[in-house]
Amino acid sequence: MAGLGIKVYLDENVNLHLSTALIQWGYDSTHALTEGNRKVADEQHLRFATAYGRAVVTHNFADFVRLHMEFVQRNEHHEGIILIPVRSLSELLTRLCSHLDSFAPDKQRDNLLWA
Repeated sequence: MAGLGIKVYLDENVNLHLSTALIQWGYDSTHALTEGNRKVADEQHLRFATAYGRAVVTHNFADFVRLHMEFVQRNEHHEGIILIPVRSLSELLTRLCSHLDSFAPDKQRDNLLWA
């Protein structure tokens, strides 16, 4: 498996093809749409990902920063949130692979990081 072991869950705002490309490159990735999570609340995405040991990858900065802060205040845990700006598919793939090759799951867990 590629990377340092972070498994990712891409929310429905992230291009589905990014998850496919990650899988082809050897990363453990899934997407909200392939999991049947269409039009669910952001908190549901975070809880779903956490239940399956996955960090959320999202373009939705405002809502996930808020959710992260709420989890911290309630002393709840999550597997991590990876914020990634909207870019071309090739740049998204490059940025996310670089992130996954740089951070181990224990460094991502309960953290909000930029890719």
